[in-house]
Order: sequence, then structure tokens, then C-alpha cells
Amino acid sequence: MRRSTARTRLAATAAILGAGCGPAPYTIGPEEPVATGEPPTIVVIRGGEAPAPARAQPAPSGDGWIPDLLPRFNPFAEKRTWVGSFDCPEGRTELTLRVVDARGTKVRAIFDFHHPPSDTSGQFLLAGEFDEHTGDMVFTPGAWIIHPDDYATLPLVGRVSRDGTHYAGRIPVPGCGGFRLRAVQ
Repeated sequence: MRRSTARTRLAATAAILGAGCGPAPYTIGPEEPVATGEPPTIVVIRGGEAPAPARAQPAPSGDGWIPDLLPRFNPFAEKRTWVGSFDCPEGRTELTLRVVDARGTKVRAIFDFHHPPSDTSGQFLLAGEFDEHTGDMVFTPGAWIIHPDDYATLPLVGRVSRDGTHYAGRIPVPGCGGFRLRAVQ
């Protein structure tokens, strides 16, 4: 009788376990992949140089408006040569602004000018600071490198275009007017 009681208990346990619904439909084992309907993404990893980090871009908002006062990258850090002209009492003068150092918002450059009618050239140092919110750039003159007679150093007060390719403004010295420069390198 003991044997039949053990068999009866075993049969009853098997019947209870067998009466279940099986595994829950939401459980997936490691051998059961999930079908998403999209082809799998293939990732290729190649050795070599890492890509340059992307500049931070503002997240688009629902209405497409992007505020103008987001910080901008200092264009003088990448674009080292700016060419154009300025106007002062001697007339239109060619100008090349050569950036020698750019760290954060601070910039040091050489003001390299040539006045074609008189064939006069000169160079002096500039130091300035880029305002990353407004795009304003103010350069203060420093020491002469090549000092032609009857010429004085000049400050530049201007603004860089939103795309960072043009720098224009005024020379706040009596008799002088504006300047216009475009980035070439």
C-alpha cells in the first residue's frame, strides 16, 4: 500500500504541474530572439584615428525657434588668417589679421597692413576677447613689429558673423571709419 500511495502522490503532483498554462507569454529566454520587424544594425569598428568630436548643437524645439544667445565657438581658434581692408584718413588700406594664439575666448593677433597708394606697410600686435554670446570681438593694440613713420596703432571693435566667416566693425579713432575682414584659413 505504501507503493501505491507514493505513486498516487507522484501522479497527483504531475497532474498539478501539467495543468499549468506553461511559461508566461511575456517571458523570453536567451534562446528566443525578439522579432522587431527591422533588419539588424551592422556595426563596423575600424582601427585608426578617432573622428573629431562633434560641436554641441542645441536641441531643436517644437516651434523651430533657437535662442540667439547660446554660446558660440570662438572662430579665431580655427580660422587663423582674415583678410580685408579698413578706412582711415590716408584712405582705404589692405589689412591681414594673423591669429598667433587663441585660448578659450582670448585671442592674440598681428595687425598686418599695406597702403597701396603710398606703398607703406606695417605690423603691430593686438590682444582681444571674443564674446561667445554676442559674437563681439574687441582688439586692443599692442607693440609695433614694423613701425612706419607717421602711423599709429589702431583698435578694432566689431562683430563676427553667425557662421564665423566674417568680422566687421569700426575703428574708434577720429577720422577712421570701418573695417571688413573675411576668414581665409
